[in-house]
Amino acid sequence: MAIVRGAGLANNGPLLLSHVTISGNSATASAPHGWGRGGGVFNGLVFPTPSPSLVVHGGTISHNILRVRHGAIASGGGIYSKGFPAQAAKGVVTANMPDDCVGCS
Repeated sequence: MAIVRGAGLANNGPLLLSHVTISGNSATASAPHGWGRGGGVFNGLVFPTPSPSLVVHGGTISHNILRVRHGAIASGGGIYSKGFPAQAAKGVVTANMPDDCVGCS
């Protein structure tokens, strides 16, 4: 099983990114089963506490890439935050692959 959590940044607590650039990160998950989440930022449980939350104010999260092979699944090329609070202004998270944000409001 292959697992990728945050090629650029993995967050497990309350986090404010203010005028920060997270760009050009890439990761590949290559296994019969597994997943890649958060090419730029993974906002989720890595440890049981504290509870993750993310606010992105200004800056850019762009040109981050998650690749998968052999049946693994990629999501959140820019930000992955499914199930946890994440706020990012429109236009700040852009041009990531396979998508910009999973779980952002």
